[in-house]
Amino acid sequence: MSHESERIAARAAEYLARSREETPVQRREREEWLAADPRHFMAYQRLLQLEEHATGVLDDPELQAITERDLEALQRSRRWRRCAWLVVVLLLLFVGAYAIGAFSTV
Repeated sequence: MSHESERIAARAAEYLARSREETPVQRREREEWLAADPRHFMAYQRLLQLEEHATGVLDDPELQAITERDLEALQRSRRWRRCAWLVVVLLLLFVGAYAIGAFSTV
């Protein structure tokens, strides 16, 4: 991708990112930019299509269910690790207390 193409793609992304909350002046600026060069319009359209596809994928109920299950599994895993660390700490405290008691009687 050339420097010019990268610049156009970045500008198209900026316009798309703010398009939902743009002011009338910003909208006119975007429309003028799109009309100024066919490459601008093409880059913007590609991003719109990409956004549409991404939204469709993210809204997929199966994907959301999988993500929810993964999140629940991660939370269970974190709880298990927390419990494991607690057991290790308690074991170390017990061993330490035993060692201190054993050495103090010598």
